[in-house]
Amino acid sequence: MDPIATASWPSTSASSWPRSVRRRVPEAEEERELGRRVEEMEEAVERLRAEKEAAEAEERDLRAELDAERAAAETAASEAMLMIERLQREKAAALLEARHFRRLADGRADRDGELQDEVASLSALAASYLSLLHAHGIDPDDDDGSNQQEQLQPPVEHLDAEADRESRSVVASPPPSEKVFAYAAATAPAADCGAEVTENLYARVEALEVDWSAMRREVAALRAERAQAVLAREVARRLCREAAVAGERGAVAVAAERPRFSVLAVCKEKEMSYCQVYVLSTTLLCLLLLVDKSVPLHRRRRPQM
Repeated sequence: MDPIATASWPSTSASSWPRSVRRRVPEAEEERELGRRVEEMEEAVERLRAEKEAAEAEERDLRAELDAERAAAETAASEAMLMIERLQREKAAALLEARHFRRLADGRADRDGELQDEVASLSALAASYLSLLHAHGIDPDDDDGSNQQEQLQPPVEHLDAEADRESRSVVASPPPSEKVFAYAAATAPAADCGAEVTENLYARVEALEVDWSAMRREVAALRAERAQAVLAREVARRLCREAAVAGERGAVAVAAERPRFSVLAVCKEKEMSYCQVYVLSTTLLCLLLLVDKSVPLHRRRRPQM
């Protein structure tokens, strides 16, 4: 190596080094400034990112709270609608119940009026039955059944046309027992005040109906017995007339014929006469028994003391 060159190299390098240092110092400061700014920007970015994440978390919290409030509002609205519907149903039920009670009150008032009318009609019916019983000579206050049965059998001769018309009118009018008892069963809760009077009237009406049915049977039996007695008497009269006519004809025929003395003829005639007398006596006896049976029992009874 050339010493001169080596000697000149350090001097050249020494002279150029400060110049390069002077040139690099601003560049280093700029780099440091740029690095500091970059670091500041990175810190700002990190801070902004943290703020963004915090804002997103807060937004999520607010969104969750909003969803919860919305769900609570929807639940409250549904509960309010259900309550409104329930109140409407209760209101409709209360209105229906009020109408039903109003109809029941009106029906009860109508039934009370009908019950009063029915009681009045029953009283009139009982009075008519009582007057009819008094007209036939029956005492409804008498508890003796035998005396009542005896009084329920009037003689045949006392059955006039007026009694027949009364009995026919009684038979033609149907007994109102079924209607009365059905109505009483339907209006029993509404008739608390007049229950005893109504029961007494019903019992009296039942007794009057029993007496009426017994009287009807007795009247029918008396009519049948009267018809049988009239028929038996007519048959007895006819048989008596026929027997008298037959006897007269036999006597005339015997007087007209010549006298014959035959033992067989005399025996035969006696036998035929005996048979005719026996038949006539038997027939008359049966008719008398029939007439005797047709006479009412109370006419043959002796008055008891």
